[in-house]
Amino acid sequence: MSDKPNLLVLGENVLTHADHLARYFTVFDVTGESDAGAYLDAIGPSIQGLAIAGGAEPRGDAQLFDKLANLTIVAAIGVGYSMVDAKEVLRRGILMTHGPGSNAASVADLGIGLMLSVSRRIVYFDAYTRRQAWAETASKGGYTSTPTGKTMGIIGLGAIGSAVARRAAGFDMDILYHQRTRRVDCEYRYFDNVREMAAAADYLMICVPATDATHHMVGAEVLEALGPDGYLVNISRGLVVNEDALVAALISGAIAGAGLDVFQNEPHVRPELTEAHNVALSPHRAAFTHESTLRMRDMLTANLRAHFGGLQVPNPVKGFEHLMAKY
Repeated sequence: MSDKPNLLVLGENVLTHADHLARYFTVFDVTGESDAGAYLDAIGPSIQGLAIAGGAEPRGDAQLFDKLANLTIVAAIGVGYSMVDAKEVLRRGILMTHGPGSNAASVADLGIGLMLSVSRRIVYFDAYTRRQAWAETASKGGYTSTPTGKTMGIIGLGAIGSAVARRAAGFDMDILYHQRTRRVDCEYRYFDNVREMAAAADYLMICVPATDATHHMVGAEVLEALGPDGYLVNISRGLVVNEDALVAALISGAIAGAGLDVFQNEPHVRPELTEAHNVALSPHRAAFTHESTLRMRDMLTANLRAHFGGLQVPNPVKGFEHLMAKY
């Protein structure tokens, strides 16, 4: 019998690393099982750890945890853990970890890419060039806006927001930021009000997680403040933006355009966005580069190995730190 801890893996972005995880754990997954519920009933009592990714089925909720009576750790791959009922995990006294900063560089890179794509109309020009409609670009909006020397307002100056700021500085942009508290370790101008920051910015970059506090943080008032020459870029979560208000602002010209990697009802993207000429779109792929995937894998593995090795985990989810001493 193997003395490796028993690990259940859920979600494509964890299953990709099953062979790597199998070096250290006995790996179980529900892929290919005709009756996933019955399979989980059978193996559940033996499972000690759960490695989970976004889009996992089943989700990390009470119904799943009821089947995993001896679970001691829930390890989310990557930064976010919205696929897990964190309150339920905490209520049960189970440790939870994630990978903060693991994808910051990759997400920030795409944020800058979307900024350029929408303000320089790269996607638009690409389509016209492919159609051999070279001359039409001059008559239908041949002049674009450059971010160089403009002002960027960043909502959320965490790992991703800070990486965006460093890249924006390369365009000689002035950096503003908003979050719950002012940072004492940076010189960027702080705003305690999102609308006021939007009014002072040419580009508004969203880098905050989706929480009750950030739900629809960017709505009609903020977009109106951003103005007809302003651009919105969202690389966080779709629910941070009121999508109805965004569509209305794009159609009316209340803002100049938007670059979006995330949407309110993924994977469904509303036609008002897919058909708009002043929008650059990406299917929530900002984090998924070869480099960030390896960082996420390594941080996931490090958290699990530390836990089962009796060491302090490197990256507990905030609020779960006290549970490290339990195991």
